[in-house]
Amino acid sequence: NYTLETIRSEALLGLRGTKSIAPGKIGASGSVGLEMYPSSIGVLFYLALGKAIANDDHTLIEPIGVTEDLPSATIEVDHAGKKFWFLGQKVNSLSMTANVDSIASLSVDFVGKKAITVGGTYATQMVEIDDDPYYFKEILLYDNENLNISVDTMSELTLNIANNLNEDDYRLDGTGERKTIEPGQLEITGGMNIIFDANLLTGKYKDFVEFNDIAIGAKFEKASTGVKFTIVLPRVKLTNLTHDIDGPGTITVSADYEAVLNSAGKIIQVKDYTIIATGGSY
Repeated sequence: NYTLETIRSEALLGLRGTKSIAPGKIGASGSVGLEMYPSSIGVLFYLALGKAIANDDHTLIEPIGVTEDLPSATIEVDHAGKKFWFLGQKVNSLSMTANVDSIASLSVDFVGKKAITVGGTYATQMVEIDDDPYYFKEILLYDNENLNISVDTMSELTLNIANNLNEDDYRLDGTGERKTIEPGQLEITGGMNIIFDANLLTGKYKDFVEFNDIAIGAKFEKASTGVKFTIVLPRVKLTNLTHDIDGPGTITVSADYEAVLNSAGKIIQVKDYTIIATGGSY
């Protein structure tokens, strides 16, 4: 959506009513919700984290450093043949949900500079959507950063990446637009639903009580094609763990976590094995 902040005249004119409303700050922001199709999710994680490095068989996606800037995107929307371009869009937050009750999904919040109406489209190659998104039988969770200890007690994983963009950098430059949209402190949080069993007490519950470091990994893979997408949080702290009992069925534990930097300065690593054939970059 195009946003326009109006400023009301406060002049004391002896009149019952507003004499003037002036245009103020302008911008363009909104959110996109989508299912996790292999050909599209890597681009969104790249926009959220900011750095893509081509390797032989995958593209490595990592957060930018303190002296670097997030990439921006143009989002095009077609309404009955009329094109709207939302320019300078940066990812303020990205949320991922993977569970057994639905197709894995993303919700991405954007903040940008402005919106314009145009007649044509960008001369860019459109990627044809995959046949199917990732669903829960194609998702595996792991207990370490090497993705070799599979977790079979979890029924849901959520991941939230927050860039905490500075949305208020306006200048007296005659445009009314944001001059910059700088990222702030990177925050990576999320939650897990864990089935309560004997292993919980010596595993995640013990880690929570003793405030131990743990690692979380997730792999999305279509075995029929070899296409896969992995996410690793190498150092995680469990910040909350509750096991409310609301009936005679299985007890499910809800755990909240926050990712922190490890000794190598890493907080999250994403590997996309899907579109390396196009050069390994976004």
